Amino acid sequence: MLSSIRASRGSVFGWIIMGLLIVGLAGFGFTSVLSGGVVTSVAEVGEEEVTVDEFANAFQTRLRGISQQIGTPITTTQAREIGLDDAILGELIRNAALLGEARTLGIDTSDEVVRDALIREPAFQDISGNFDADLYRLAIETSGISAAEYDEQLRRGTTRDLIALAMTSSVTLPRGAAREILSFQGEGRAFDWVRVPGSAFTDRVGSPSDAQLEAFIADNRDAFVTPETRSVTYALLDPTVLAETIDIPEAALREEYDRNIDRFTREERRIVDRIAFPTMADAEAAATALAEGQTSIGEIASARGLTAADFSLGSVTRGAIGGAAGEALFGRDSTGIVGPVTTDIGPALFRINAILSAQEITFEQARDDLRTELALFEADGIVINETIRAEELILGGATLEEVAAETAFTLQTAEVNRNTPADTIIGAPAFLGEAFTAPLGMDRDPIQTETGAVFALRVESVAEPALPPLNDIRDAVTAAWTEAQAVAEARNAAARLISGLTVDGPDLSAIAAQFGTDVQSVEPIRRDARPDGIPAGLVPLIFTMDEGDVALVEDAQGAVIFQLTEIDTFDPASDTGRGLVDFVTFQSATGAQQDVIAYFTNARSTERGLRINTQIIDQVLSQIP
Repeated sequence: MLSSIRASRGSVFGWIIMGLLIVGLAGFGFTSVLSGGVVTSVAEVGEEEVTVDEFANAFQTRLRGISQQIGTPITTTQAREIGLDDAILGELIRNAALLGEARTLGIDTSDEVVRDALIREPAFQDISGNFDADLYRLAIETSGISAAEYDEQLRRGTTRDLIALAMTSSVTLPRGAAREILSFQGEGRAFDWVRVPGSAFTDRVGSPSDAQLEAFIADNRDAFVTPETRSVTYALLDPTVLAETIDIPEAALREEYDRNIDRFTREERRIVDRIAFPTMADAEAAATALAEGQTSIGEIASARGLTAADFSLGSVTRGAIGGAAGEALFGRDSTGIVGPVTTDIGPALFRINAILSAQEITFEQARDDLRTELALFEADGIVINETIRAEELILGGATLEEVAAETAFTLQTAEVNRNTPADTIIGAPAFLGEAFTAPLGMDRDPIQTETGAVFALRVESVAEPALPPLNDIRDAVTAAWTEAQAVAEARNAAARLISGLTVDGPDLSAIAAQFGTDVQSVEPIRRDARPDGIPAGLVPLIFTMDEGDVALVEDAQGAVIFQLTEIDTFDPASDTGRGLVDFVTFQSATGAQQDVIAYFTNARSTERGLRINTQIIDQVLSQIP
């Protein structure tokens, strides 16, 4: 514990040292710590590089897109936790492998093809669908790259897509296969069912003899054996308990509130979309079309190749927008279109989607939370100091009793087994793990739990697993035996009821009446459905039956009798059916095409050599918030 505390205190200096080792150069180039040279790639596939710029730009673009979609900023650390960096690197490595293949085959994209692709790019087209040079220049200016760099990216992307298309153009799923898949997955079955419960037979079960109980115990020994139990003495220091004894002066609470005022006040905000235009005339024309109901913001964005992530600003404040746009947006008290307004990226239209009122938490409202926070902070400091003191005492041979007498730790005892409920003992996972690995009679070193509490324990005695005498567990064994007999009776009764059904069909309502319950009806369900209250084996079984058939399924409560009432087949000729066939055909082909590209690029990467510079990747990501 002492070493870990010292290590954590020193970790700040470790990060400072690492920060001094990282030297950011222009264009996201990095100085290699090992070689001293400038590294410009994060990965290489043969002779093709995934540059630092490519990786950094792709990561930042995806990070912004996700943040806008969910309405809250995502940090680089959070993105890495969900594997976003690995996913982006994988995409870029596949792209590099495809470009390497194009180089090997001598395939490139001509200037004419690049020009045509540029002209067809929706983002550079005006409302009429024609190429707009002003939009192109605006996009280049705001992207941070030159026109030549953009054209080269377009050339490489077109070349890469050509190679991918050549590999996947013939990869399709026959419509007949899609129909078969949907006929299987889309079929539904409806049924009625009634439960024959073991509880209905409990009164019919007699009292068991000792011999019957002993036999039942022998067949179910694990259910009655007591678990290994350990008697433990432990010293505990819990910061949450300690915090309750700490008094925080009113002046300190007020100072903390003032220092963190941003936590307790929130400016008025607007959830806003923005679309920029090359000229004010274009913006005014779009505003008129919107006012007259001829188009919508979404249609304007779609016509220009913009996604929601491209034109959504999310939640903004007046200060964040600033200028005439801020005045226009926050001078309006209702949602709708605002503008056109001159902004730093040109004339723009805004759409207010929602208005979030300003909020304030007063000092009086925040006082209790502040007191708890400050008291816990102070308590954490005490816990660290007292833990260090406890370690020193134990190292010097002190017992837990002596530790409790000389520090803020309190001495307690407990009887625990591996099934001890987590809410009955603090830091249960860590505590139980320590209790069941500690040797008998040893005063162990302090351990910190997930909640910040610290304990040190000593195992006093160990009671091995044992089967108690019948008289000690008679009530529990009798209850379990009675329940098992009642369930068996219910299953036998269900089997007799099915065998006695008439040729005209079952009367499930009559069966339900015998047990004081109702017939349940289930509308058509698919093969992957798992309705509540239904035994797991029932659904697969109904898909083997004919309409009108009856069967039963046993479960822990007794048995369920059910009758198949309807078979709902998938109709590929219906409007819905044709749409689903088209969708499955497209989705399956797309998935297969992606698999072909992945298999090919993985093979090429292995064949030509794949090198990934994880050190540079970490350095790049460390500079992105």
